[in-house]
Amino acid sequence: QRRFVGAAQRRFVGAAQRRFVGAHVAVVSAGLAHAAGAVDLANGQMLFTQKCAACHAGGAGWAGGGSLSSKDLERNGYAQIEGMVGLLSKGKGMMPAFGPTAPPFARFDDAQLGDVAAYVLAQAATGWAK
Repeated sequence: QRRFVGAAQRRFVGAAQRRFVGAHVAVVSAGLAHAAGAVDLANGQMLFTQKCAACHAGGAGWAGGGSLSSKDLERNGYAQIEGMVGLLSKGKGMMPAFGPTAPPFARFDDAQLGDVAAYVLAQAATGWAK
């Protein structure tokens, strides 16, 4: 599809780019803020790689659980930032908690929970494209 920029310019924006921008706008419009004032997707990616990728690399599911695709997140109630933060904080089934009840070596603070949640939702919106 085409998106018009200004009165005279036209620019083609790929579907994946639109979904990523849409997810980023959704994250920002959800009002998620922490001490730094906004989510940090690069930090979310780093934390995801360190703590989550062993089971969820590329948005995969594990042990019969749902994947991190937009469809599965929506179906399971985790497609919004609040739901994803809750899942990360409390864990579910075989997935450990990363919130206040987690052991210190695995614990994320509120900012980190928001960063990882925003990263997962942004990746899901792009279909976990590289």
